[in-house]
Amino acid sequence: MTAGAKPPTAQDAVRLASDLVAAGFATLAAAAEGCDVLLANGMTAAAADAATVTAKLLLSSAHPEWPTTTV
Repeated sequence: MTAGAKPPTAQDAVRLASDLVAAGFATLAAAAEGCDVLLANGMTAAAADAATVTAKLLLSSAHPEWPTTTV
């Protein structure tokens, strides 16, 4: 993404972000077909995609939150 001859512009960043969200949604939607439940964990964007997919496919969903521990 950023290894090109020039740094990405603000418009490139918006397009790349949009493409990333669309790809995540498409991947999760395909993987969730035929499932009863979708369990999501990880980045906020992935969790948002999972919530949208579960709503679209009328699935049960869960997004567990684990506390961050500092040593």
